[in-house]
Amino acid sequence: MKKLILAVLLTLPGLAQEPTWREIKGALQKSALNPVTSSQLDQAALQEIRQHLPASSLEEAWDQHPEAPLLQWCARGAAELLHDPYLTYLEPESFRSVVSKFDGDAQPGPGFSIVKDGPGQPVRVLEVEANGPQRLHAGDVILSLNGHSTADLSIEAARAELEGPAGSLLHLNLAQSEMDLPRLQPDKRTVTFQQMDNGVGYLRIRNFAASTPAEVKEALGLLHTSNVVIDLRNNGGGLVSSAVQVCSNFLPGGSPVVRLQRRDSTQPYMTGSSGGANSTTKVVVVINHESASAAEIMASALHDHGRATLVGTTSFGKGCVQRYLPLPDGGGLKFTSALYQTPAGHQIQGTGITPDIQETLDPLTRAQGLLTSVIHAGI
Repeated sequence: MKKLILAVLLTLPGLAQEPTWREIKGALQKSALNPVTSSQLDQAALQEIRQHLPASSLEEAWDQHPEAPLLQWCARGAAELLHDPYLTYLEPESFRSVVSKFDGDAQPGPGFSIVKDGPGQPVRVLEVEANGPQRLHAGDVILSLNGHSTADLSIEAARAELEGPAGSLLHLNLAQSEMDLPRLQPDKRTVTFQQMDNGVGYLRIRNFAASTPAEVKEALGLLHTSNVVIDLRNNGGGLVSSAVQVCSNFLPGGSPVVRLQRRDSTQPYMTGSSGGANSTTKVVVVINHESASAAEIMASALHDHGRATLVGTTSFGKGCVQRYLPLPDGGGLKFTSALYQTPAGHQIQGTGITPDIQETLDPLTRAQGLLTSVIHAGI
């Protein structure tokens, strides 16, 4: 009976937030990059809450303002304390959206992707898909989605706003116009491929999900070529473990792919012991400024081992890894849990990867030309 009463009480908004905040504090104390105490986190949370409403203590805030976005404010305070710009509390809907993407289970959306340059910034269009709205273009700034200011949304919350039942409408406001766009059934593949001219294969990885390694393996088997362009442009990352498995196709067994540096330990990620079936394939990797995180891990690993030439523009420079923690209320916590080093010992946080060949206008043609020259030279 006591457990039943407690469960009923925890459905009340104010009371439900306290155990969730305790869970958040426990995770940060254990796994955040910098050491922190529970009292420090409480103080930082209360300081942020006081920017929005009067409260003498966290308990008073929970009791008197149950409808306020207290967990978001607490997380914002923790982010400032830990100097972690990626730390954020995700509402249940946003967290479900993140998990579905990692699982490779894309939801209906409007046919374009978005990015956010930092907290307080509006989102912008990253890429419009072939069947997406032709009225939108890469770089367009979206001020609001369904009436919600994108400057106030996390990138996860903004992406969740894009999703909905197929055929339903998404309303967005740009600087000079507004429009309603239908949501479309998604292409759930993270990998596309095709045979290019002169015996060169083309492999594009949109993001790294649980399904990506199997998709890459299938694509390589169908291309029937030993010369491949791997396109990682606009790939914002995803699962580190997925990127490591993809690298296993091109590197010998037991090769280091990335080294994660946690607060008190270092964790190396290696390719599988059997080695890759495509470990002699000639590879050119195309990157741009939106290639980030797991995409940078793959590009730098193949480059450091001498397995790939990099073409394009300097990558984003996100040399840190975020952990997504499910919480009791159905939401989630995102926070930085590790920095990473490339196999050659480079840290790219804030600097990015500089390609071997800088090419802004048409890097794909440049990459294809490199492999074509190799084929003609008989190398």
